Amino acid sequence: MLKIKVGLVRTNDRTGLAPDPLPPLQDLSSRLPFQLIDYPDPVSDPQAAKEAAAVFAEQGVDLVLLLCQGFTIHGELVIPLVEFGARLAIWAIPEPKNEGPLPLNSMTAFNLFTSVLGNTLRDRHIKFKWLYGNADSPVFQDRFEVTVRAIAALKAVQDAHIAVVGGVAMGFVNLNYDKADVEAKLGVHVDEIDLQGVFKQAKTYPQEQVQELVAEIEGRASSSSVTDEMMDTSARTILALQDTLDKESYDALAVSCWPAFQEDMGIFPCMAYGWLNDTGTIVSCEGDMLGAVAMLALSRAAADKAMLMDMVALNEDENAIMWWHCGVGLPSYADDAGYGLMTYPSYTPPGAEPRPMPGVAVDLKFRPQPATVLRLTDDGQQALIISADIVQGPDRGFTGVRGWFTNLTIGSEPATPLEVLDAVVRHGIEHHYAIVRGDVSEAMIEFAHWMGIEVIRKKPYTNYL
Repeated sequence: MLKIKVGLVRTNDRTGLAPDPLPPLQDLSSRLPFQLIDYPDPVSDPQAAKEAAAVFAEQGVDLVLLLCQGFTIHGELVIPLVEFGARLAIWAIPEPKNEGPLPLNSMTAFNLFTSVLGNTLRDRHIKFKWLYGNADSPVFQDRFEVTVRAIAALKAVQDAHIAVVGGVAMGFVNLNYDKADVEAKLGVHVDEIDLQGVFKQAKTYPQEQVQELVAEIEGRASSSSVTDEMMDTSARTILALQDTLDKESYDALAVSCWPAFQEDMGIFPCMAYGWLNDTGTIVSCEGDMLGAVAMLALSRAAADKAMLMDMVALNEDENAIMWWHCGVGLPSYADDAGYGLMTYPSYTPPGAEPRPMPGVAVDLKFRPQPATVLRLTDDGQQALIISADIVQGPDRGFTGVRGWFTNLTIGSEPATPLEVLDAVVRHGIEHHYAIVRGDVSEAMIEFAHWMGIEVIRKKPYTNYL
């Protein structure tokens, strides 16, 4: 699990009554993606703050946690703690007693610092997070967790190195992007490379290495109806894409899946992409670069594996949406039925001859659990953020990889399936949605805030435009 670095610095507590924050924070660091770096000396003036900031800068701190455990008249000491480039959270704690002389005056120190940043220096548009409560309290821990996960996503995206392999798939012009605008907005670095190198690399692996991977994939499957040749080619695709990512230390790949794969390799690479995602290598299909970025952000926020799905059905009676894909499945998301290996699923009209669709795809239904959906759009200017619960639903759903999602929200507001559909249409949302298990929607909203990305809000459903 990749961790951000959180630097803890405190104002001076002359009373000795402030509770020690280290044990609860260290306990939190065992289950959240952060490493705690404690600056032991209290800061009460700008020079002390500059010294703390220098230490944090040297250690690569991503988030400064300023604990107000005593009052200071030097409101300007907060400035050095943001000037070196880290994000800042300003933290107030309750007083240890509510009678007699005021012991800590934590809230006033907190108010002083937040006012300096939010009012006195408003022209600088400094973003910061406020926190309240003792370190072992739910009100602090819940709010702090959102920030840790948001900064983890931000750190993963900014300066990420992403390869678009083979360009955007033929016909999917909605997935086109402006490279300069995306890099300027999100901080990612995009390389555009050819698929021919992947195809050539795929043919170089010794049969023993390929068969070892095939055996692992088939050994975990509950069923299979594909040929040995298809499995062989799919395994070679997995190995070649993994090596492509490792060779240049890419953080994610956005790979075109057709028509070049069918023309050169003779397969649809659905299972290969899903297997890579399930083993920690982020791969979006159809050359969807922004889809890959969204998968990267979700995976780091949730410390889990993300996938890329299509929205294909609504069920108003169940208040549910089905997200599906043709076979890019993550085996670890499967319900108790497990996953089956099959050829690429294609509907055959009654009386028509079946079309041969070579290549290995996956057939599975998601296990019921909370989930988060994210789509970055408009070259990263906007984000559609949805939380939901994956449920059994009214049926098993379409062949491929799928799940019914209900209890939907858009940007934290409860939403119906029709309101989700309306938001998709109003904002021109592309047909791919990054999904991760677990509810990290609040972290994604905060991620968008830190990044200056507009969070799409719902509009009540109406019958008119």
